[in-house]
Amino acid sequence: MPYMILNVELNEPASDVLYDTAHEALLARGLYSFRTRIMAIVKSDDTSWMERERIRLEDGTYTPVPDWFQQYCKPEHYVHVARYKDITSGMIAFTENAEKGRQDIQLRLTVSRYLSRFYGDVLSSDTISRIYQRFMGSSSDYTLTIEQTREAFIYAYDRQGVTSESSTFISCMEKDFSHLPEHPAAVYYTGSKSDSLAIAYIKNPDTACRTTERVLARAVVWPDNKSFVRVYGRDETMRTVLITMLEEAGFERTDDFSGARLKRIRYDNGKFVMPYIDGDAQCVDEYDDHFEITHHGDFQATETQGYISTSRFSCEQCGDGIDDEDGIRYVGGEYWCGHCADTHAIFCQYYDEYFPDTDGGNTVITLNWRGRQEEQTWSQRAIDNAAFYCEHTERYYSDNDFNSIEVIVNKRGHTETWCETACQDHYFICPDCDKAYHTDLQSTDTTNDDGEWVCLECAEKRKAEAEADDNIDSDTFKLPPVTPTIHDERQYTLAVAAE
Repeated sequence: MPYMILNVELNEPASDVLYDTAHEALLARGLYSFRTRIMAIVKSDDTSWMERERIRLEDGTYTPVPDWFQQYCKPEHYVHVARYKDITSGMIAFTENAEKGRQDIQLRLTVSRYLSRFYGDVLSSDTISRIYQRFMGSSSDYTLTIEQTREAFIYAYDRQGVTSESSTFISCMEKDFSHLPEHPAAVYYTGSKSDSLAIAYIKNPDTACRTTERVLARAVVWPDNKSFVRVYGRDETMRTVLITMLEEAGFERTDDFSGARLKRIRYDNGKFVMPYIDGDAQCVDEYDDHFEITHHGDFQATETQGYISTSRFSCEQCGDGIDDEDGIRYVGGEYWCGHCADTHAIFCQYYDEYFPDTDGGNTVITLNWRGRQEEQTWSQRAIDNAAFYCEHTERYYSDNDFNSIEVIVNKRGHTETWCETACQDHYFICPDCDKAYHTDLQSTDTTNDDGEWVCLECAEKRKAEAEADDNIDSDTFKLPPVTPTIHDERQYTLAVAAE
């Protein structure tokens, strides 16, 4: 493919010389004193790109999609699995049209969006969803691992950052349980494979990624019954992958694990290590050497502190006895009655726990699973760990959902912490110094070469430089740039008639 050097100011070729490679053209740019750019010359009827794409599919440059999925791929698109440095599940890449093919540009879409775009008139949304799930589940990138060891349970649970199908919050069993003799997940393995539950999980298959060992999805399974209750994952896609792979392995979703045994690990006097049990059966019966999950047992396993108490309770706030176990609330390390919790405590939606109202708290802006903003009540501890205060809107925002930015708000250089999303119309990034400024500090008459407004300080520097240099027209900095069509950051394409 030949290349030429473009005079940016005149928007025309700098000379008649053509170069065989972009590298040669880049070296030749130094011969000119005016602004130049490299432009690729492509013939409008060139079809050699088709052979290039075909060879890439055959020689392994591209990762082919599964054979059964070929029926949904248009031949002229040369569809293949998109590859990234990190996991980007459900993405395929393809050549959208001949013009993009000549420019060697591939479009990336999820399987669902590709099918909706090209087959939306013949495939229902349910059919597209099933095809997508099958595509994800059959991907060779993921390997289903099912283990029955104490170490495997702890590995899959400990600080993996997964959420359940019914919540946008990190699993409650990923807290710091260093105060307990064992991680709560350890009770799932009794020490005998014949009566223990097992952990099923998939992890990041990309060996080049720094988070290779991260678990992408997990689920407790019962090998003897070939069943599972709830799936946790990094996102909905990863949960779908694990569900599909479990179903292909013969497992079925059930409502509970009633009858399954749990290891009896003593924590303190009358207290035993216990995770939050998923499903409809959330009680346990106590035996000499184990607990057993049941619907209506002696004790409820629905607390998130990592243990249960097998003794009766009295409210540690008011001292009254608690006859109705459903009224027990775990507040700041103590057991309170429901009345005290409702009157003197706040429920932190971040930690999914009660905290004494003396610990403070506030409203935090978060995003729900549909990407919409919502307000939640967080404890001060949660705010300190996972939120920031926007000094412009005077609101708290979740660190997990929003980014903060330091904005210079006056000519004295004073800065404030703002929320990027909520305040995007009130600040700008100066392209010269890369600092964020209040829009009041934006120059009204000075731009850079790309037409972007600069800050007042940088505007003064530009004017001073122009006035000090006799070779620079004082009005040059105000001229808008002449920019040909951009196809990537280094090359430009000019369609010419075939000879």
